[in-house]
Parts: sequence; C-alpha cells; structure tokens
Amino acid sequence: MVSPRFHRTHHAIGIGHETNGKGTLGGHNFAVLFPIWDVVFGTAYFSKDYALTGIRDQLPTPEGCSREYGAGFWSQQWLGLKRMFAAQKNTKEMH
Repeated sequence: MVSPRFHRTHHAIGIGHETNGKGTLGGHNFAVLFPIWDVVFGTAYFSKDYALTGIRDQLPTPEGCSREYGAGFWSQQWLGLKRMFAAQKNTKEMH
C-alpha cells in the first residue's frame, strides 16, 4: 500500500511532478494504492527522507524574490482571481 511518505515524494520539489528541477512534467510515485505500478513503470522512488514539497516559485530565494500566494484563504482566492483575469486579458490582446 502507498504510504504517506511515498505519496509526499510525488509532490516533492525537483522529485515529484517536475523532473530534474526543470519544471517539466515527469517525476515519481504516481500510484494511488499500490506502488507496484511505479515499480513496473520505473517511476518508483523510495526514500527515508521527507522531501520538501510545494511550489518552486513560492520558496524564498537568496535575492528575496518569490511569488506571492497570499496569506490566508481569502487572500489566496483574490490573488487567483486577479491572475485568472490578467491571463484572460493577455490572451485577448494576443488575438
């Protein structure tokens, strides 16, 4: 059975959804219940460590630049709406 640590690796920065820290799709530990599928397809990654999870551009950088994701539920919702409308506006301007 999939353990919480196994699943956490799927969401790990540079290990899980993204491959080699490049932000490209790929990664490890996709199984929902049985890790045998990851073993069969070569995507299993067993580690005793708890990898850092989250969104890469949300991490603090040496320059102090990281993307703002809001401090609380309502702030996050508001930022999401603003970004959605900005993206929609940019798409319309391109056409």
